Amino acid sequence: MQDLSELKLAGNVVFGQDGHLFLASDRHFTMDVLTGQKKTTERSLRNFKENLNRREVLSRRAGARYLHLVAPDKHVALRQHFPLSDFVVLGEQYRDHATPNFLYPVEELRAVGGGYSRTDTHWNVRGQIAIAGLLARSFELEPAEVAAAEAVLQRQIRPGTRPTAGDLGVKLTPPQTELMESYRVPWKIHSFSNEMQSGNDGRIRITFSESPHARGRLLIFGDSFIAQTQNALTAFFKEIVFCRTRFFHHEMVVATRPDYVLSENVERYLFAVGTDAEAPPMLLMAQLSGHQVSFTEQNLAAFGAIMAPRSRHYKDFVGKLYGAEAVAEPA
Repeated sequence: MQDLSELKLAGNVVFGQDGHLFLASDRHFTMDVLTGQKKTTERSLRNFKENLNRREVLSRRAGARYLHLVAPDKHVALRQHFPLSDFVVLGEQYRDHATPNFLYPVEELRAVGGGYSRTDTHWNVRGQIAIAGLLARSFELEPAEVAAAEAVLQRQIRPGTRPTAGDLGVKLTPPQTELMESYRVPWKIHSFSNEMQSGNDGRIRITFSESPHARGRLLIFGDSFIAQTQNALTAFFKEIVFCRTRFFHHEMVVATRPDYVLSENVERYLFAVGTDAEAPPMLLMAQLSGHQVSFTEQNLAAFGAIMAPRSRHYKDFVGKLYGAEAVAEPA
């Protein structure tokens, strides 16, 4: 195993080839794990497998299909640009302990040029579209509709027009920038949230899509990778409830009655996996962490509808929603 002396570092950033930046260290011990200095535990591996098994059972009981997605760390998908050639890959360790509903889309991202921005830890727009299409196919949506929706998204990609620094680029002095591609979906997205004032865990965003190819209701438990992909997912899924959380919240499955359930985490979070038994109530997660939420009248109406999808309120809300104008959001 190679050591860190071979790396060019600045703060928490590793310099790779062709202008690519990589994360050096964080609270998940990213570099210590990939160099073998720290190892995940058997307990974490066991928790992960038990969590996925339980999530599958609870989703199936609710009449929903379930998948878990691990967002590959950037240095795994862009191995050819990373300065270390020999390193530990957490996703491969967990894949060996996973159930069949486990997705680890390294090859799918490489097929679109890697799928990551040069100056950011997250997927670029091509990566987002690739992952959204993969999920639609993995949930076995109608193939012709999936292909048509993917084609629409691909046509919306536009070249970058102004220098932008991603979450890694901003750590440098001066910041390292790039011209990031972008896209704007051509259909209306009606978006609602609990408007958290700070923090991450506990954020909830609900979208209602007017994409002609969108079908069904998708419930997501995940992090920033899948959150940034939500607009691309509106090409395929009519209603999406995104919950920023590391846990699976059974009460949300029962309330929202989804057709599809997705849990997701970035690969580095696999260093230490807890149990879903520790999950707080999703609707109170922000407040229990000391973060304030703010509901407008419209947001309250949307939450009330999506949490009671068989109610008259839901039918009235959706009927009014699709009869009103809404501005399409940029991805």
